[in-house]
Amino acid sequence: MTKTACRYGTFLFLIVILISSCSKKAPKQTQYIPKDASAVFSINPKQLFDKLNNNHVNIDSIMKAASDDSTMRWTMEDIKNSGIDMDADVYLFAQQAGSIMSGQNSVLGFVGALRSTSDFEAFLKKKMPSVQFQKASGYSYANLKEGFVAGWNDDAAIITKATSMNMQSGEMNSDDFGASQKALTTYFTQKEDASIASVDAFKDAAKEKADMHLFTSSNAALATIPMLGMSKASDLLKDLYSASTINFEDGRVVMDSKAYMNDMLADTLKKYTGSKVNMDMVDHYPGAVNGFAVFSFDPRLLTAVMNIAGVTTTANQGLQQFGFTVDDVIRAFKGDFAIIFSNFGVEEKASPEYPGIKYKQPAVKMLINAAIGDKASYDKVVAGLAAKGIMVQKDGQYMLKEMAEGTADGYVMNADAKNLIVASDAALLQQYKAGTGKVVLPQGIEDKARGNAMAFYADITSMLNAIPPDTTGQPMMNSAKQTFRDAIITSENINGNSVKGRLELRLVNEKENSLAALSRYFGTVANTIGEMKEMNGMNDDTFGAPKPEDMDTAAMEPPKMEPEK
Repeated sequence: MTKTACRYGTFLFLIVILISSCSKKAPKQTQYIPKDASAVFSINPKQLFDKLNNNHVNIDSIMKAASDDSTMRWTMEDIKNSGIDMDADVYLFAQQAGSIMSGQNSVLGFVGALRSTSDFEAFLKKKMPSVQFQKASGYSYANLKEGFVAGWNDDAAIITKATSMNMQSGEMNSDDFGASQKALTTYFTQKEDASIASVDAFKDAAKEKADMHLFTSSNAALATIPMLGMSKASDLLKDLYSASTINFEDGRVVMDSKAYMNDMLADTLKKYTGSKVNMDMVDHYPGAVNGFAVFSFDPRLLTAVMNIAGVTTTANQGLQQFGFTVDDVIRAFKGDFAIIFSNFGVEEKASPEYPGIKYKQPAVKMLINAAIGDKASYDKVVAGLAAKGIMVQKDGQYMLKEMAEGTADGYVMNADAKNLIVASDAALLQQYKAGTGKVVLPQGIEDKARGNAMAFYADITSMLNAIPPDTTGQPMMNSAKQTFRDAIITSENINGNSVKGRLELRLVNEKENSLAALSRYFGTVANTIGEMKEMNGMNDDTFGAPKPEDMDTAAMEPPKMEPEK
């Protein structure tokens, strides 16, 4: 009897644990974030502060460098006594409304859990002694600066800023306290099912332990573009969510993302899933590179998307003049692509119009390789372009007219039965096609790229070292060279209704936490900009557009012309 009771008791206990874990709610402060927010960004202050403190980073000095405005600058003492619970996540969100035709409205909001309302009110008074507290339905609020309004109740504090733009006149209203306070009322009174806390994808993402979270939604953007919303393309783009975690580790920043698709888009992607990237297209590049991008997909996916959107007929009508169709273009390519670049640098050139004036511009060697699918379809496409003078035939090869005339800055192209290759110079193209070269990549990069549907790599160190010294911003450049190493971004093929991706930013010092290293770098940037502004007698307004009242409108009027006698 006792054993049976224990068995059943254990079973019921496990059921309760399971139900509790499955029905875990999002943090309470997320109930004040609108469901249709286009982006939600959260940080875990305690984790970030611990990482900075453990690496002996002075947070107060960073805050001082970041802002000259004492109202916006927070010290650690301010943070501790602000009344905001820094053990809980804090959120920043953006919400969009309206349309291009009627005008667009947007709200930027900050949400934090409150530990003490009295401490929060004292914090506001300390930062803005003249601030006035007012009461609304179920919350208190105060107008701050430049259209920002703070609101709070016993659970949370929200700071909002509403802006509106008249798309016809281009005028923007960014100091609308009334609109900001109206948004506060909406957030404080909305039901949970109207908040982001009711979105399953968001709740799943919130369970992941991370230093930062980023959540995006496509629905708000669709609502602001009425023409897109009225087309079939909206069926593919609605209810798309992306959830990312960002973690600061020793020597690197890692962002893992997961994009959630609606059923229609997911089914389409699964039907036309491509193969994995072909790294052989990169391996044949001769020597060290600054970076590469490789991706692979089934080109028929483009046709499927165009058919759903209902634009295939229109596209074919436009291509009739060239003598080929969308299907001809799709069949021409296999779906494997690679872009490789190297020898990044800065060149000094003379202006064609004014030879005495020299200017600097980036220079790079580049090669693009697109695998040919059906050669007959490819030949049909280029022949159609040649008939219209866009391409010409030279040495048995179709190429762009500018390349044949030598006015394409040295770029050349070559196509055979397997590949269409465009290169920044003929020597690079010949070396690549010979296949005798071997790319030079840091250890492990090729392994991280293989097996994905897309991969992008950039050797940041090599590019920074190729930029010649410039005394104006040299402290920033030196700090960048001491901080950044390289970055790699990858994306997998669809699995179920989601696609996984990963971004890894690697830093020079592998033993220091990346948050500390980045904080030092941005502190250097802020200090350098401040010194430059002080040296040139500038202020923040120097970098803004001239105000109408400061402009000499008479000087802008065209001169009056006297009639000829």
